[in-house]
Amino acid sequence: MYYQFQNSGLLLCLIYLNAHLYDTVSNKDYGKGTTQNEIKLMIVGGIPTQITEYPFMVSLRVNSRYVCAGIILDSNKILTVAHCFRPSIPHSLYSIHCGKSKKYGNEPNEKLLSIKSVIIHEGFVREDGLRDAFKYDNDIAIVKLNESLKFTENITNAVLPKYNENLTPGTYCCVAGWGDTNDGGDQNNLNEICIPTWNRIKCNMKQFHNSKISPNMICAGEEAGGVDACQGDSGGALFCTTTSGKKVSGLVSWGKGCAESDKPGVYVDLSKYIKWIERNSKKL
Repeated sequence: MYYQFQNSGLLLCLIYLNAHLYDTVSNKDYGKGTTQNEIKLMIVGGIPTQITEYPFMVSLRVNSRYVCAGIILDSNKILTVAHCFRPSIPHSLYSIHCGKSKKYGNEPNEKLLSIKSVIIHEGFVREDGLRDAFKYDNDIAIVKLNESLKFTENITNAVLPKYNENLTPGTYCCVAGWGDTNDGGDQNNLNEICIPTWNRIKCNMKQFHNSKISPNMICAGEEAGGVDACQGDSGGALFCTTTSGKKVSGLVSWGKGCAESDKPGVYVDLSKYIKWIERNSKKL
């Protein structure tokens, strides 16, 4: 999913959900997720890659159809974004697919698991159509699986940042997904893009995201546009190489359009939620 501010995908061991209705009217605010009414999943400007490069990625699905992405937290928990879940859809309809380079079709190392429970951040408020600043704050959720994963070269947990660990603006991070590449590329294969992170103050300037970026968010993308996560990509990993090693620093959350100039994608800053993740993981 990906809350999207305009018309318009990304998947990581993937997630399928029933999310926001697609609207062809411009300048609407949406997440980058998918519903049964909209299947335009995009990694815009990406190149093909393999699940061995992103073994922590999963897809969340409803009735076998992809909607959002997520990452493996540990052997029986998945981390994704809160807006992927709808109160009207029982957890029994969701499933997690891991270890796949292809969106559809069987692969020898794939794993399909059902969901036991979900904890959504208590500070997340779902108000579809509202364009208030910080609307998408606290866009994070933990998923408990019904059974444990066995880690392999295709399936393993993500390394998260330390609490309040700063990500230097200009750091290049990669995002991957199985959606429409928007350029005739293979829509069934995992694709990736690599983009620079932004200074939060700059991202909040009027010509960019105009004060909608909270201290819990990361902006990333090319100022000129051309590459981006897009609708259907929500919950996917922002995978960064930092001074302390490679780690998943963020999750795809929302954006204004897809790959537009002056409108970088917006990600959950996981360093701000480490204590929340640790505390709530113990409750599952």
